[in-house]
Amino acid sequence: MYKLKFLPGKGLAIYPDIGDKLDIICPKADPGRDYEYYKLYLVKREQAESCSTVLDPNVLVNCNKPEKNIKFTIKFQEFSPNYMGLEFKRNVNYYITSTSNGTLEGLENREGGVCKSRAMKVIMKVGQGKRALTSQRNPPSLPYSHVSLCCDILIFR
Repeated sequence: MYKLKFLPGKGLAIYPDIGDKLDIICPKADPGRDYEYYKLYLVKREQAESCSTVLDPNVLVNCNKPEKNIKFTIKFQEFSPNYMGLEFKRNVNYYITSTSNGTLEGLENREGGVCKSRAMKVIMKVGQGKRALTSQRNPPSLPYSHVSLCCDILIFR
């Protein structure tokens, strides 16, 4: 697995194409370590920049079950057969963030949280050509990239 780094204050930019899949995995708690609770949202640019999920956020996944792994898969498709499914357009940026602070009590925070304190922001630049892995020096040849902050994020090509 290849880890990409979140840039201080900026988050992480990834470059999925239509047809790619992205897995967000909330790992179960490690014995002897505190579990970190997060709610991840798909938000508008302004919300990601201001670290606010107050206005009409789209909840993607709740990382709130320390006893088990939780997985949420995003398929980058222009049309979804599911009326609740996500749809993506080429050359458009999409944003994932969390305003939770990592504690159970802070799971429902709607402002600040790890978005502000740890730059928990992922910018998905759909169909924009540049591959996140190709921006690294001598990247390994993998069918996915791996990112870790609150959870594991895997991109399958």
